[in-house]
Amino acid sequence: MKIKRSSFTEEKQIVRSELTCKSLELNEEGLQDPVRVEAKIARTGSCLTVECSIKIKTHFNCDRCLDEYDSEISTIAEFVITSDHHMVADTDDMVFVSAHEDEVDISPNIREAIILALPYKRLCKEGCKGLCASCGKNLNEGSCDCKTEITDPIWERLKEIK
Repeated sequence: MKIKRSSFTEEKQIVRSELTCKSLELNEEGLQDPVRVEAKIARTGSCLTVECSIKIKTHFNCDRCLDEYDSEISTIAEFVITSDHHMVADTDDMVFVSAHEDEVDISPNIREAIILALPYKRLCKEGCKGLCASCGKNLNEGSCDCKTEITDPIWERLKEIK
């Protein structure tokens, strides 16, 4: 997503765009087009402050029960675009561009925000019970007839004490 620095004033302006996963170089399986971006951009001196609201639909397999499920990732990317070298050293949320450069590609910032928002553990629901370790039945659909007693050989000697 490219923006022109010269087209923004001190008043916040909203730029909406729909991007593709391919254009953002998102190769993560399960991410679905389009990526919806709403960027609020305002000029502050020689800098542009950018706040992007990002939404993308997903289709994953649950890590516990292996069922497919759909969800949506919503995240925010906030950063400042500047040509001032001194500001860039202060924080990671700065994007440096040369003073004569008018067009800025903010796609890498959007891509990074999506990657950081991806769930570490993909669950179809918060309380997913997963699969039975013995028979493989999906425990979200009901219990199974497997013996649930967990025995550890360490405790076998204690059973003999009775």
